[in-house]
Amino acid sequence: MTEKAKTLEFKTHLSVFERILFFVFGLFPLLAPYEFLIKPSWNGEYGLIFFFFLLLSLGALSVSFFFIAAAFLGRKEHYIFDAEKRVLLYRYRNVFIQNREENYPFSAIRSLWVKTSVWDSGPDTYDIVLDLGKKRPYRFGQYAERKEAEEYLKRLQKMTGVENAFYSDK
Repeated sequence: MTEKAKTLEFKTHLSVFERILFFVFGLFPLLAPYEFLIKPSWNGEYGLIFFFFLLLSLGALSVSFFFIAAAFLGRKEHYIFDAEKRVLLYRYRNVFIQNREENYPFSAIRSLWVKTSVWDSGPDTYDIVLDLGKKRPYRFGQYAERKEAEEYLKRLQKMTGVENAFYSDK
Protein backbone atom coordinates (compact mmCIF):
# COMPACT_ATOMS: atom_id res chain seq x y z
CA MET A 1 0.00 0.00 0.00
CA THR A 2 1.34 3.40 -0.97
CA GLU A 3 -0.18 6.72 -0.19
CA LYS A 4 0.41 9.90 -2.13
CA ALA A 5 -1.19 13.34 -1.78
CA LYS A 6 -4.62 12.44 -3.14
CA THR A 7 -4.29 8.77 -4.04
CA LEU A 8 -4.26 5.43 -2.27
CA GLU A 9 -2.66 2.48 -4.06
CA PHE A 10 -2.99 -1.19 -3.18
CA LYS A 11 -1.00 -3.94 -4.88
CA THR A 12 -1.56 -7.69 -4.70
CA HIS A 13 0.36 -10.35 -6.55
CA LEU A 14 1.89 -13.80 -6.50
CA SER A 15 5.64 -13.61 -6.25
CA VAL A 16 7.85 -15.54 -8.65
CA PHE A 17 8.70 -17.90 -5.78
CA GLU A 18 5.00 -18.59 -5.13
CA ARG A 19 4.38 -19.22 -8.82
CA ILE A 20 7.28 -21.69 -8.96
CA LEU A 21 5.96 -23.46 -5.85
CA PHE A 22 2.48 -23.79 -7.38
CA PHE A 23 4.00 -25.16 -10.58
CA VAL A 24 6.21 -27.70 -8.76
CA PHE A 25 3.32 -28.84 -6.52
CA GLY A 26 1.29 -29.23 -9.71
CA LEU A 27 3.82 -31.68 -11.11
CA PHE A 28 3.72 -34.15 -8.19
CA PRO A 29 0.18 -35.47 -8.80
CA LEU A 30 1.21 -36.34 -12.37
CA LEU A 31 3.03 -39.33 -10.88
CA ALA A 32 -0.33 -41.05 -10.23
CA PRO A 33 -1.32 -41.54 -13.90
CA TYR A 34 2.19 -42.71 -14.68
CA GLU A 35 2.36 -45.18 -11.80
CA PHE A 36 -1.21 -46.48 -12.18
CA LEU A 37 -1.82 -46.43 -15.94
CA ILE A 38 1.38 -46.08 -17.96
CA LYS A 39 3.98 -48.04 -16.00
CA PRO A 40 1.95 -51.25 -15.46
CA SER A 41 1.47 -53.49 -18.45
CA TRP A 42 -2.31 -53.88 -18.77
CA ASN A 43 -2.16 -55.97 -21.99
CA GLY A 44 -5.78 -55.22 -22.82
CA GLU A 45 -7.06 -56.54 -19.47
CA TYR A 46 -9.27 -53.72 -18.25
CA GLY A 47 -10.94 -54.98 -15.12
CA LEU A 48 -12.46 -53.21 -12.15
CA ILE A 49 -9.06 -52.27 -10.70
CA PHE A 50 -8.10 -50.51 -13.95
CA PHE A 51 -11.17 -48.24 -13.73
CA PHE A 52 -10.41 -47.52 -10.07
CA PHE A 53 -6.87 -46.46 -11.06
CA LEU A 54 -8.32 -44.46 -13.95
CA LEU A 55 -10.54 -42.50 -11.51
CA LEU A 56 -7.58 -41.86 -9.19
CA SER A 57 -5.53 -40.66 -12.14
CA LEU A 58 -8.27 -38.31 -13.34
CA GLY A 59 -8.47 -36.81 -9.84
CA ALA A 60 -4.70 -36.36 -9.78
CA LEU A 61 -4.80 -34.68 -13.21
CA SER A 62 -7.43 -32.23 -12.00
CA VAL A 63 -5.31 -31.34 -8.96
CA SER A 64 -2.28 -30.84 -11.22
CA PHE A 65 -4.31 -28.67 -13.56
CA PHE A 66 -5.47 -26.50 -10.64
CA PHE A 67 -1.96 -25.85 -9.32
CA ILE A 68 -0.37 -25.28 -12.73
CA ALA A 69 -3.22 -22.94 -13.75
CA ALA A 70 -2.76 -20.99 -10.51
CA ALA A 71 0.95 -20.62 -11.32
CA PHE A 72 0.23 -19.13 -14.73
CA LEU A 73 -3.10 -17.38 -14.20
CA GLY A 74 -2.53 -15.81 -10.78
CA ARG A 75 -3.16 -12.11 -11.23
CA LYS A 76 -0.99 -9.20 -10.30
CA GLU A 77 -3.49 -6.51 -9.33
CA HIS A 78 -3.07 -2.80 -8.73
CA TYR A 79 -5.87 -0.64 -7.31
CA ILE A 80 -5.45 3.13 -7.48
CA PHE A 81 -8.04 5.31 -5.74
CA ASP A 82 -7.67 8.84 -7.10
CA ALA A 83 -9.53 11.40 -4.97
CA GLU A 84 -8.84 14.26 -7.38
CA LYS A 85 -10.39 12.52 -10.40
CA ARG A 86 -12.84 10.55 -8.19
CA VAL A 87 -12.06 7.26 -9.96
CA LEU A 88 -10.81 3.81 -9.15
CA LEU A 89 -8.22 2.58 -11.63
CA TYR A 90 -7.93 -1.21 -11.59
CA ARG A 91 -4.94 -2.70 -13.42
CA TYR A 92 -4.23 -6.40 -13.69
CA ARG A 93 -2.04 -8.85 -15.52
CA ASN A 94 -0.89 -12.46 -15.42
CA VAL A 95 1.43 -14.58 -17.50
CA PHE A 96 -0.94 -14.60 -20.50
CA ILE A 97 -2.83 -11.30 -20.09
CA GLN A 98 -0.59 -8.28 -20.13
CA ASN A 99 -1.56 -4.91 -18.63
CA ARG A 100 -5.34 -4.63 -18.69
CA GLU A 101 -6.99 -1.61 -17.16
CA GLU A 102 -10.50 -0.72 -15.97
CA ASN A 103 -11.79 2.62 -14.67
CA TYR A 104 -14.71 3.02 -12.29
CA PRO A 105 -16.11 6.27 -10.91
CA PHE A 106 -16.44 6.38 -7.13
CA SER A 107 -20.22 6.53 -7.63
CA ALA A 108 -20.08 2.93 -8.97
CA ILE A 109 -18.79 1.60 -5.63
CA ARG A 110 -21.72 -0.04 -3.85
CA SER A 111 -19.99 -1.05 -0.63
CA LEU A 112 -16.67 -1.50 1.14
CA TRP A 113 -16.00 -3.83 4.03
CA VAL A 114 -13.36 -5.76 5.92
CA LYS A 115 -13.41 -9.53 5.51
CA THR A 116 -11.66 -11.89 7.89
CA SER A 117 -9.90 -14.93 6.42
CA VAL A 118 -9.49 -17.63 9.05
CA TRP A 119 -6.51 -19.92 8.47
CA ASP A 120 -5.82 -23.26 10.16
CA SER A 121 -2.09 -23.01 9.55
CA GLY A 122 -1.49 -19.46 10.73
CA PRO A 123 -2.95 -16.24 12.04
CA ASP A 124 -6.09 -14.70 10.54
CA THR A 125 -5.71 -12.09 7.80
CA TYR A 126 -7.97 -9.18 6.94
CA ASP A 127 -8.85 -7.95 3.45
CA ILE A 128 -10.69 -4.90 2.25
CA VAL A 129 -13.50 -5.95 -0.07
CA LEU A 130 -14.87 -3.63 -2.74
CA ASP A 131 -18.25 -4.33 -4.37
CA LEU A 132 -19.01 -2.69 -7.70
CA GLY A 133 -22.19 -4.71 -8.23
CA LYS A 134 -21.37 -5.97 -11.74
CA LYS A 135 -18.57 -8.41 -11.04
CA ARG A 136 -17.23 -10.44 -8.20
CA PRO A 137 -16.17 -8.30 -5.27
CA TYR A 138 -12.52 -7.28 -5.39
CA ARG A 139 -10.32 -8.20 -2.40
CA PHE A 140 -7.04 -6.55 -1.51
CA GLY A 141 -4.81 -5.79 1.44
CA GLN A 142 -4.28 -9.07 3.30
CA TYR A 143 -3.42 -7.28 6.53
CA ALA A 144 -2.17 -9.15 9.59
CA GLU A 145 -4.02 -6.82 11.97
CA ARG A 146 -7.72 -5.97 11.88
CA LYS A 147 -6.92 -2.47 13.14
CA GLU A 148 -4.76 -1.73 10.10
CA ALA A 149 -7.44 -2.97 7.69
CA GLU A 150 -10.06 -0.85 9.45
CA GLU A 151 -7.78 2.19 9.22
CA TYR A 152 -7.47 1.88 5.45
CA LEU A 153 -11.18 1.15 5.16
CA LYS A 154 -11.95 4.44 6.92
CA ARG A 155 -9.57 6.30 4.62
CA LEU A 156 -11.26 4.77 1.59
CA GLN A 157 -14.71 5.61 3.00
CA LYS A 158 -13.70 9.22 3.48
CA MET A 159 -12.12 9.43 0.02
CA THR A 160 -14.92 7.70 -1.92
CA GLY A 161 -17.89 8.87 0.11
CA VAL A 162 -19.14 5.29 0.49
CA GLU A 163 -20.56 5.12 4.00
CA ASN A 164 -22.16 1.68 3.90
CA ALA A 165 -19.08 -0.16 5.10
CA PHE A 166 -19.42 -3.16 7.37
CA TYR A 167 -17.30 -5.94 8.80
CA SER A 168 -17.60 -9.58 7.85
CA ASP A 169 -16.15 -12.72 9.35
CA LYS A 170 -17.52 -14.83 6.50
